[in-house]
Amino acid sequence: MDVGKWRLCKQLQVALVLTHFCFHHVCGFSMDWKPLKPSSFEHVVSDDGHQIAKDEPYLKAVLDLWKSELGHLPVETSPFVYYSEGDKDGGQTPLYGHLVRRMRDATENDSLPGVLFFHTGAGPHDVFLFYKAAILLQKLDCVVLVCDILSDQSGWAWGPDRTRYNHVRDSLMKDGASLLQSRVTAAAKALCNFNETGTQVDPQKLAAMGWCLGGQSIMELSRAQPLLSSVIPGLHIRAMVTFHGVFRRDNYGGVCEAGKAKSSGNELSRDVLVYNGCDDPFVSKEDLDEVTKLFSGHGFSVSVLEMEGAKHGFTNPAQSLNENPAFEYNQPGGAMSSCIIGCRRLLQCGSHLISSGHYQSDSKTNAAQPLLAVACHLLTFIYLWHSDPPKKKARPEKKISDPKKKELSAIP
Repeated sequence: MDVGKWRLCKQLQVALVLTHFCFHHVCGFSMDWKPLKPSSFEHVVSDDGHQIAKDEPYLKAVLDLWKSELGHLPVETSPFVYYSEGDKDGGQTPLYGHLVRRMRDATENDSLPGVLFFHTGAGPHDVFLFYKAAILLQKLDCVVLVCDILSDQSGWAWGPDRTRYNHVRDSLMKDGASLLQSRVTAAAKALCNFNETGTQVDPQKLAAMGWCLGGQSIMELSRAQPLLSSVIPGLHIRAMVTFHGVFRRDNYGGVCEAGKAKSSGNELSRDVLVYNGCDDPFVSKEDLDEVTKLFSGHGFSVSVLEMEGAKHGFTNPAQSLNENPAFEYNQPGGAMSSCIIGCRRLLQCGSHLISSGHYQSDSKTNAAQPLLAVACHLLTFIYLWHSDPPKKKARPEKKISDPKKKELSAIP
């Protein structure tokens, strides 16, 4: 081999190594796509070593409901490691998420909507989130990122000793939740930068959903929208939903500087649906009123949908096993959340169905009465399950005797 060809070969080898390194550095490692279905989860600890449920009864409760809603479109998932900058004195912290999408042909080249899932206090390795992602993908061709805000590699957040979890959670909330904001922005950037096997995410069609602790992540994502838009041109979070979200306001930093800029008048609409249980002792009327103001201050239109008779964790069937009286699965509430997640016109433009404010749904009424779901641009279908709208009631005050008991964990 002559010198010229030898140099060319060496240059190609170096280029391949650099490409491999860059992909590992940005996305963590090469993707390992596997089919996603209920039979993928036979044990509490998955084949890749992640704990994905509290115990066998929790796993069975979620899988049984998943099987009853199983669709025909094949779905796949892959572990997805990305990095948060600004952690640990300016260093980078690995975050251990999961990507979920419809199975694709290598020849396909699509630009798809992206949806961020923010986990409960159980962490990112939760079979419940895989189930919700699979249901969403039956209705919408998109890419879901199950985000990690804890840097939980193995599923340690499932542990019965909450010392480590409480320490990490408190660190996320310090200094106006600056660490949490850096991690939710890292998730949005990682999803927008995803481009593999002919699939890329359209930064103009982003949405986010958060359960329990994930409600705080949604709030921080609303703060970060202006900053993200300046980093990723065209990035637009069209809509967000919180399910029994818990919002800490004691150390909140307010509207970020980038969010104080006046609207130009031509921005696309942005909407938030706060889906809450009226009997959730972890969320007070003051919490809902304040978080509505905060979302509005960040440029989002806010709708609050309240389920009468619903407690904390009402979307998760495993909460039926929870001995804590504050937690309970609510079948009408869970069905409503499936309608919200399964909306075909997710992320498509549409008119507001209900103006901002409180909309209460009586879960105790007969199944033949109407139930109206709304999430503005995120949810533009109306699900008429009944015949008469439920009556509005004043939301009762909820008091927590000990503020320290305002736990963000949704582990049964």
